[in-house]
Amino acid sequence: MKYFKLLISLCLISAVTAAEPPIKHQFACIGNHKNVLVYVDQFSPDKSWSINVPKGSRDIQLVAPNTLLVSHGTGAAEYQLSDGKQLKWSVSGYKGIQSARRLANGQTILLSGNGKVITLDKDAKELDSIQIKYKRL
Repeated sequence: MKYFKLLISLCLISAVTAAEPPIKHQFACIGNHKNVLVYVDQFSPDKSWSINVPKGSRDIQLVAPNTLLVSHGTGAAEYQLSDGKQLKWSVSGYKGIQSARRLANGQTILLSGNGKVITLDKDAKELDSIQIKYKRL
């Protein structure tokens, strides 16, 4: 029993003193106050970047392994995750866009702050829009 207690004590000391590897992350975020899209790669810091994006950017969605969909005040655009380069898919000309979401069928939904929901096709052409009526609390 004496040796068992010693073994347990040594195991606990080893577990407590063992160095844990640092936690690292890869993430993208929007700094909407400064209108920047930021990618941070703590595994390879030289791959991190930040770029200016249109005013009113609020959210992002990873829509493909290397593609981010970013909403902005007048629409949305796609950006390459690896370097921040803006891709071909882009739409603007709307007002008060708060969010953009890509659906599984390739269509994109834009949501405005006044309750308008706009559906776009794969080529960013408007398919439909509806106005949702709601009461402010």
